[in-house]
Amino acid sequence: MSLVDKKRMIDQLILHEGLRLTTYTDSTGNVTIGIGYNVSDRGWGDLERAIDRTVDKDKPKITKAEAILVCDHDIEMFEMFLRKWKIYPTLDQVRMRVVLDLAYNLGSVKLKEFVNTKKAIEAYNFGIASDHLAKSKWAKQVKSRAVRLIKMLRTGIDYI
Repeated sequence: MSLVDKKRMIDQLILHEGLRLTTYTDSTGNVTIGIGYNVSDRGWGDLERAIDRTVDKDKPKITKAEAILVCDHDIEMFEMFLRKWKIYPTLDQVRMRVVLDLAYNLGSVKLKEFVNTKKAIEAYNFGIASDHLAKSKWAKQVKSRAVRLIKMLRTGIDYI
């Protein structure tokens, strides 16, 4: 069972990642489909298992319902990773979604590189954690997403 409000999380990820039913090349040169599913790095396997069918690789297309199903599956996967971090379940819903959004966007390996941000969150020092995120290369790459997530992390107030 997910700790985060999945409907809000999916809505937030659609805002940040977009929703595309055919493949496209993202800003970092990766082939992507759905709600930010990175085909270049992950291949088709996880996506096809989640939707329980094979995708035509010559003309890749999925439905909106399938994109949401894949996103839901990925939220579960990243939450399994984040539950190993003892503070994750203690965060409020807004900050929990920030951390999950970061994991979804960066992947678990790159998220581990945010050592100072993690230490500040573990100390419940969300201002310092926000400052570390704001100074990161990631913030410069994702721009408005970073501004939104940093504000949510700093204040605990949702973006809407």
